[in-house]
Amino acid sequence: MKKKIFRSYIILSAITILLSIVSLIFILYNKLSSQLVGSLKNDAIYLENIIENNQIDSLKQLNNIEDRITIIKIDGTVLFDNQAHITDMENHLEREEIKQAIEKGEGQSHRYSSTLSVKTIYYAKLLPNGIILRVARNLQSVWSILLNIFRPIIILFIVIIAFSIILSNDISKKIVSPINKIDLNNPENNNTY
Repeated sequence: MKKKIFRSYIILSAITILLSIVSLIFILYNKLSSQLVGSLKNDAIYLENIIENNQIDSLKQLNNIEDRITIIKIDGTVLFDNQAHITDMENHLEREEIKQAIEKGEGQSHRYSSTLSVKTIYYAKLLPNGIILRVARNLQSVWSILLNIFRPIIILFIVIIAFSIILSNDISKKIVSPINKIDLNNPENNNTY
């Protein structure tokens, strides 16, 4: 009986810990994704000032920016892209974030590239001069952050399981001990369990 109780506590502890870790990772992923969208919006505000001063050529000099910057005409024609040749690019009018920007003034979307195994977040904004500014960033950095905290999570999991084993052993002994002390030959002399 003690082994059954002990095993039940350990299984319950392991399931609880695993569900907590999965929930924590999901929450972190969503939080980092929303922070990334906020960061893209801030970058768009900064880049908007450059573009409004008709300094599109100065965007080519931004070497240390990790965002992908694309400037698109209202008809979907790409005017500038800092990571691709515009002659090789297709019309962007059907992209979700571009449609939203034309309709609502700004838009965002997430797309997963199966070839690169990367999810990219796009943010587009319709500027007063009639062109659309789109900034994008890969979520690969989010996964790298999660991978960096993976080791501490595993260590925490092992520590909690070890603590659960000790605690479960103690609890199961306390539950079973009074039952084992019952004198079946003289049931009237036993303490009430």
